[in-house]
Amino acid sequence: MEDNKKAQNTAQNVEERAADAILQKPIEVRIGKKTYQVPRPTLATIIEVSAMIAEYKDVEYDETPDDPVSEVLRVARHFDGMERILAMIILGAKAARKEYKIFGFTVCRSRRLDKLARVIKETLTPKDITEMLIKVFGTMDVAFFLVSITSLHRVNHLKATKGTTASGRP
Repeated sequence: MEDNKKAQNTAQNVEERAADAILQKPIEVRIGKKTYQVPRPTLATIIEVSAMIAEYKDVEYDETPDDPVSEVLRVARHFDGMERILAMIILGAKAARKEYKIFGFTVCRSRRLDKLARVIKETLTPKDITEMLIKVFGTMDVAFFLVSITSLHRVNHLKATKGTTASGRP
């Protein structure tokens, strides 16, 4: 009887998630006292998040350290910016990025993004940030993006090239 209930709940959960994805229903995340509606990401948001992730250096760390606290304290500084990634996903690239001029220079920086990133950093625990990133990354439909770029990459390699053919003749 209990196994039947679990299976029924799992099926219902899968159906709800599928319906939410089809309807492009935003997910809700709560940070402090405020609830945000996280929209489905645009191409611009995925590209911005990808660029932010690419800024991380390869950091050598011990996956099974003798002293986990010391290891975390040693490498944590290298991962400053996780809060900005989460803020970018929550706000979306369009809402997060604003251009303005300072002393004649155009600067692309969002006070809104900076403010939300600061609130995330000062309010949420590392566990909360990780769980929230997993939750929102799960809604990003990155598989469609990957299929698109993989297809374009393959088409690029299949283009007819000028020069010689397989037989060696032009």
